[in-house]
Parts: sequence; C-alpha cells; structure tokens
Amino acid sequence: MDEIDIYEILVREHEAMLLSYVCALVQDHALAEDVCQEAFIIGFRKLSSLRKQESFPAWLRVIARNVAFAALRRRQREVELHPEVIAGMDEVFSAIE
Repeated sequence: MDEIDIYEILVREHEAMLLSYVCALVQDHALAEDVCQEAFIIGFRKLSSLRKQESFPAWLRVIARNVAFAALRRRQREVELHPEVIAGMDEVFSAIE
C-alpha cells in the first residue's frame, strides 16, 4: 500500500467530520465542500509534515480552518450586486455599444 492509498483511506475516514467542522465555520455548505476539497489537497502535499498518524484529524482541521478563513476573507471583499444594479449596468453598456 503506497502513500496515496493510505491518504485515500484517511480522507474517507475523516471527510464527514471535516465537512461538519467547516460547515460550522463558514455557514455555507457549498463553500464548505470547496474548502474541504482544498484542505485535502493541501494535506496531501504537506503529508510529510504530519508527525503522528493519530494526529491526522486535528492536523487536517488546522489546514481546513486556515483555508476556510482565507475563503471568508475573499468573500468579504466581494461586492454584492443587486439585480437592479446589474440591469442598470446592462442598460449603460448596451447604450455604449
């Protein structure tokens, strides 16, 4: 069994826990799924930094928490556009054309 197989087993064992944890942090299921996926990828890349296999869940939660907070910071910078604003922009750009 190679490193990829072992990591796949660890992911399957802990994915529900991680998704629950991240959902509680971000309050958005779709965003939580994205965060978990990214955390698992980062975890695989940094697997050599994991000291003890039994620490995997806590180690992964730290990674996911960092990814979640970064995603939430990006979201705060996003500008929310209301349908009226978008309609107005469409009118302006149509007039320019």
